[in-house]
Amino acid sequence: MQRQNHKLDPYRNQVAELTHDGVANDYLFTTVTTEWDESRGPRWRRWVNPREAVLWEVATVFPDGPTLWSDGLSDPADEFVGEVVRGRFLLGGVNFDVRWLSGREREAAKLRCGAH
Repeated sequence: MQRQNHKLDPYRNQVAELTHDGVANDYLFTTVTTEWDESRGPRWRRWVNPREAVLWEVATVFPDGPTLWSDGLSDPADEFVGEVVRGRFLLGGVNFDVRWLSGREREAAKLRCGAH
């Protein structure tokens, strides 16, 4: 099994508020998961080369409706990590500003979106 990639520690179970044009009704949830490559033979299959990657989800909260979720998986070398570190996140052609939450703000965002 692989060792934990400490470069990804800032993304383990985190929540950020996303704003666009000064409006904040989106939240970015991040965690770290293990990705594997599949190796196959004629009668066998196994999972090899484990590595950690960032799993992200975006929740869009509508005032009078349900929460819409989008998600993705980013390899640590992916642009996602670089952009988020700089306080930016691109989704669906829209650039969002990222503000990481902590404490009560973080818990309130999770409650608002129905996240665990």
